[in-house]
Amino acid sequence: MSELPELHLDAAGVSAFIASVWPQAADRYGPSGLVHLDASSARMRMLTADTELRPGGTVSGPTMMQLADSVTYALVLGLLGDAALAVTTHLSIDFVRRPEPGELVADAHLKKLGRSLIVMSVDIFSVAPGAEPDPARPVAVASVTYSRSLV
Repeated sequence: MSELPELHLDAAGVSAFIASVWPQAADRYGPSGLVHLDASSARMRMLTADTELRPGGTVSGPTMMQLADSVTYALVLGLLGDAALAVTTHLSIDFVRRPEPGELVADAHLKKLGRSLIVMSVDIFSVAPGAEPDPARPVAVASVTYSRSLV
């Protein structure tokens, strides 16, 4: 991307908006979850619960997919403002390493902000709570596209 778009909401604004339109997710992805947001990227942290573990103690795929979708939704909200009706049109994910219980960190990166579609990539890492991820060791990588046609 040659020119960065303008950011319409900061991390606090996105968290407040999510709490107002999606209250059931506010505790999970609220102010403590969204830790970084700028015009081209977002970072979200999530502590995994025992209910999100598969046999053998690995974090479930649907949990990581939900995190990928949530961090990209936060980035879309930052870019578009109060765009509750922006919707996911595509999400694909590759699970590349076994995620450990604890904390997941998701880094979303804007690839294209088009008139009708927003394309992003996400790297997900498994870390000890509060630790920084090793960028060379994601546990999953995702491609996510949002539609702005309803905005």
